[in-house]
Amino acid sequence: MRGQWLGSCHPDGGNGFPSELMINIDKVGKHFSVAAYVNPSTTDAPGSVSYFTFPEGRERLSANVNLFPIHPDTKLPTEWSVIKKHFPNTTHADVATIELDFKKDLLEFKVEADNGVKLIGKAENSVLPDSSHIAPNQISWQEFKRHVASVIDADFIFRGQREPWPLRTSFHRLERFLINSFIKQDVQQLHRHLSAITQHYFDLNVPEQNGAFLNLLQHHGYPTPLLDWTLSPYVAAFFAFKGVPADYSGDVRIYMLEQSKLTDVSEQSLFLDPAFPHISRWEFVALDNPRAVPQQAVTTVSNVADIEKFILNKSENILWAFDIPARERNEVMKELRQMGITAASMFPGIDGVCAHFKEQNF
Repeated sequence: MRGQWLGSCHPDGGNGFPSELMINIDKVGKHFSVAAYVNPSTTDAPGSVSYFTFPEGRERLSANVNLFPIHPDTKLPTEWSVIKKHFPNTTHADVATIELDFKKDLLEFKVEADNGVKLIGKAENSVLPDSSHIAPNQISWQEFKRHVASVIDADFIFRGQREPWPLRTSFHRLERFLINSFIKQDVQQLHRHLSAITQHYFDLNVPEQNGAFLNLLQHHGYPTPLLDWTLSPYVAAFFAFKGVPADYSGDVRIYMLEQSKLTDVSEQSLFLDPAFPHISRWEFVALDNPRAVPQQAVTTVSNVADIEKFILNKSENILWAFDIPARERNEVMKELRQMGITAASMFPGIDGVCAHFKEQNF
């Protein structure tokens, strides 16, 4: 049951519109916490979200829940009194009866709201794959350099990984799906504890500072819905090769994403958890984060568990993968050192310097 369920629903003999469906479920103790989003295909009615819980051990349930409308501009939950002027020809329900029936990787959904809206639909579980959906280009290091030189003027960003793992945020990799809980609990907890340590006080009510704080957490190892990229294919290569064990005989992977086409994949959001599936490119102020600039860091944020599948369903000409033999590590790292791309430059500070000389001397 835990996971992300994406699908659609349609009117069932009542009012309503065909809608997209996104249901995120986390296991919390002995119960499941749910955030269910319904997004109509029309601009004549707002989307809706409901938050509720149910005990473990139940594959079918019926619950009376409160509904919150989605603001048409921010795509965040709000009050009906705030946005009803935008929807003069409709009303929004306050409560509804939701029925969920889990059948392995299929979820059947039914809702009947107090304003007469009746919807029925299905959603599939975004099962987190063990391997990537992207068919890789198997190339050598020299071939990779020639390829990136040929696209130097294009709008690409890059991500290096030690193995061909699928693209997935660390938040979803650890099988959490309720980003609203992450915002209200994790971020607030970390902000309280880190404010005594950081030189800058991060005002989480200011979007730029809130984003910078999330980026700081990401760069220091806390699981977030962010995914790190770089403008440099060579910085990406450094991160792909730097942790490769001496006895590893497989490939490292470098992803290449045409960032200007992200708008073709999803609406871009300035918020972590809008009411629709998204992958958005964010830029951060590098507050208390000296690593961001030398790494030429770029970040995507997403509430989608299976990012690759989400992108491929929208476009096949935006994301590529290059697998390079790990046995070329010594040659690659030597060339990167000549470019000034080392642990010391990527991680300013004592840790980076020690990692640099460990690479050189061992």
